[in-house]
Amino acid sequence: MDIPRPVYDGALALALLVAAPVALPQAWHAAHLLLPSTPPEAIYEYRLRRVTPADYEGWIEVALDGEDPELAGSLVALAQGRELSLPSPLLQRVSAAQELDVARSARQVWQGLRHGDAKSPEAFAGALASDLTGVTDVRDLIREGKAYLADQPHDGLTLVLAIAGLTATGVTLATWGGASPARMGVTTLKLAHKAGDIPPALRASISKLTKESLDRPALDRSLKLLRQGDLTAGRQALAGALRPAPLRTLQGMATDLGDVARTQGYRASRDVLRNAHSPQDLSRLRAISSRLGKGFRAAIALLGPGLVTLAGLMVTLIAWLTTGALWILAVLFVAVRMLRWLLRHRRVHVS
Repeated sequence: MDIPRPVYDGALALALLVAAPVALPQAWHAAHLLLPSTPPEAIYEYRLRRVTPADYEGWIEVALDGEDPELAGSLVALAQGRELSLPSPLLQRVSAAQELDVARSARQVWQGLRHGDAKSPEAFAGALASDLTGVTDVRDLIREGKAYLADQPHDGLTLVLAIAGLTATGVTLATWGGASPARMGVTTLKLAHKAGDIPPALRASISKLTKESLDRPALDRSLKLLRQGDLTAGRQALAGALRPAPLRTLQGMATDLGDVARTQGYRASRDVLRNAHSPQDLSRLRAISSRLGKGFRAAIALLGPGLVTLAGLMVTLIAWLTTGALWILAVLFVAVRMLRWLLRHRRVHVS
């Protein structure tokens, strides 16, 4: 038995009406996120809305098992900021884990001072204090700079970071200030390079800067002064060892990273490095860290590189956008069919 056209069109219109509250908001969000002008916060807000309390609980367990109470606290802060409830026993475990172990902290500071190794904020403080003397940078500069000038195998990244570090240290000491964001960022980059924590894409960007930035004659003059023990004059000569444009980019990267380390902590700066694929990503993540506050590390743990990119979302967004377009076409199709039926029915009635 054939279904009458009005019944068929009415059923289709009802189905479209039922689908509208689901399809249209998702299609609207997809269209908004795919616009080039979409701000970064729209991306991470879209993703965070899909994170469940069970996801937070799982990551808090991972953080506690990994002896990272700072991350556990960040996850709690982000969940509570989004009005998600977490089990009381789990919150008590996080509070207990955040108790400061003074003895362990002291050992880690010494480890950072002695070996330039930093697996914790305390060890980073020790490594930073060591870097502020300039001794490690001078050592790296002389070793790698000598090999570079002799066209021998050398670590270009270590060389450029040593130059940037001595420049930043000179500014810090000249102004009688504490460690500047740039100095903290250079130290973080050095430690991450030593640990192999810089992602390949970001490493490639820094390596390109390295090749473009070095000025051989200025570096040669600086090395001669440093070998003679004239640290002040050697630092001054280093001002010309890196060409201005690449140096500004490198300083911007170090400052962004150092600002995260200063405001969010050392572990947050390492999280940023692991999830940044370009200097622009470092800048975006620094801006996001200021917006999310205590929840920043949690957002990186939950979203990874998706905090600043649409990676992994494109298929879903395009699917919702297509669904929205098909919904509109279906509405137009039904409207035309019903209009034609009404006009035909009216002509028959009039005749």
